[in-house]
Amino acid sequence: MIWSNFHRIRPIKNHHFFDDILWHDNHTPHVYSSHHQAVKQTGLNLDIIATSLDGRVPEIITHSRFKNVFGVQFHPEVSSLYQENNEQYKWFPDDTTRKSYNIFLRETNSLTFHRQLWEKIGSLFRN
Repeated sequence: MIWSNFHRIRPIKNHHFFDDILWHDNHTPHVYSSHHQAVKQTGLNLDIIATSLDGRVPEIITHSRFKNVFGVQFHPEVSSLYQENNEQYKWFPDDTTRKSYNIFLRETNSLTFHRQLWEKIGSLFRN
């Protein structure tokens, strides 16, 4: 069985961070998490721009002045999210079939969000 968690996130305000990401209020992509801690209070000049669906967990934080300073509360760097023929798991005890993280993201219309997020991250560090 899968030992981690996928959950959905949502943007809470229009922000330049989302300019290159095709993301809008009614799209709530799944993201991969493997922890249960969260930001309780943001620091100076930090803005919460995306949260969990219930609004209780900040999921994307950006700096109001420095566009390349940001943080995410999930794990987009996990390579198996992007590998098509990776190990497959049972997601729930009663599942009769197995699926990989990549298949799950494709089935939930979330893989495009992850790829666009990496494009955005890369653009923040180009000239």
